Amino acid sequence: MSLPTVELVVGRLRDGVSTTHPSFKKLRDACVIGGLPKQVYGVAVEDSQMLYWLIHYDTIEPKDFLPKWPSDFCDYFKEIKEITTEEPVSFYMPRDSYAVLFPQKSTSVPITEIVVLELKSEADIDKYKTAQQAVVDAQSKEPTAHAPWFSMIKSDKGVSTGLVFVGWDSKEAHEAWAAKHGALLQPLRDVAANATIVHVPFREHTTSVGSSRLRPVPNPLAIKDLAKAINTNTNAYAATHFICTNPRVSFESPEMSTHPVELLIITVKAEITSDSAAFTVFREEASKTDDAVVRQAYGFQVNDPARLYWLRQFREGTSPEAFGSFAQSKAVLDISASEAIVHNLHFKELPNEVFTAPVTEISTVTLKQEINPDEFTAYRASLTTILLQSPVFRGLARGVPEADRTTWTLLGWESIEGHHAWAKEHMGTTLEYFVKSVEKSAAVHVSWSVL
Repeated sequence: MSLPTVELVVGRLRDGVSTTHPSFKKLRDACVIGGLPKQVYGVAVEDSQMLYWLIHYDTIEPKDFLPKWPSDFCDYFKEIKEITTEEPVSFYMPRDSYAVLFPQKSTSVPITEIVVLELKSEADIDKYKTAQQAVVDAQSKEPTAHAPWFSMIKSDKGVSTGLVFVGWDSKEAHEAWAAKHGALLQPLRDVAANATIVHVPFREHTTSVGSSRLRPVPNPLAIKDLAKAINTNTNAYAATHFICTNPRVSFESPEMSTHPVELLIITVKAEITSDSAAFTVFREEASKTDDAVVRQAYGFQVNDPARLYWLRQFREGTSPEAFGSFAQSKAVLDISASEAIVHNLHFKELPNEVFTAPVTEISTVTLKQEINPDEFTAYRASLTTILLQSPVFRGLARGVPEADRTTWTLLGWESIEGHHAWAKEHMGTTLEYFVKSVEKSAAVHVSWSVL
């Protein structure tokens, strides 16, 4: 097969099994050990027992990967039997089966539409490609659709099969678009012998396996409880507010599959402000970074102006060093090492809206152990749909979940008051499941100044 090759694994999970099952994690880690670090996975909104696992073969072909499977680390057949009712089905999409490289944005948005369409006959391949390309062209102009992509392969059963991936703001957004474009979709129905359409909120795989053989995935998370850094209680939507002055012009963030982020929280002397000479020295030195840093933003806490928050965004695949390694001038702000807290995070996307919004909510949410993370992810996707309908909401960036079930999220709002009004309106309805599912949470607000 020609590279890059994309593999879609589809299987039915056993009752009571979710994607957090240790056997599934071991399978994913085994792929990393064998040389396949780029993976996303999730379950269908329509059926939470249907697993969809996407594996990218960027540097090694599937036939060459099999001998590299670490059988001493993971017995494939034993672990797969633990989580699925039968052997999953794999669809391999080599480079010659698609026109453009697989766009990571297709699977980094709130929901991904996946279509598996079996053709009636090989004679329909050209008709399918023409019809599917027309749909892709139309979806590329739709604001709620993101990075549509398709591949035409011959499945293991010998059936000509089209596979489609489209990112959407929500399942409802896709359904609304489809309802308006029935005529455009009809040629696909005409050539289809069978078609399956699902919606999947994907997660990116990260690993913490300590084996010296394991290649490190460039997405390690070292998340500490935000409550250690700020004064908040653990009530959902209880918040401390942050604001900055003189926002600077922001710039477009690059297209990445994940965005490494370093968030520094320090306490400055009472007389230090954004206009003071000491802070100016610190800010200017912090801005002198190499190409690995693609964006920086900062802010002070409203009700505690001694608390400074500084965010650095790195290019994909980089490993952020300690903040103090390039900003030695923070010492002039009279900050002891014990007072500086650094969080190393990863976000699937960091849209400009979370920095250019008048105020941004920074939240951490830790799920209760008894909550199924797949169900919560599906709920979160529906919550995003509702948020997008609010005139006071500007956009969001959601972090990759940590092993302790904690997720960081940045949400842009028109105002703090607008955020609180929205939360109050939905507290007894939309947010009821959220409140019941969360072990602890914390939230703050910041209006970013962007360097």
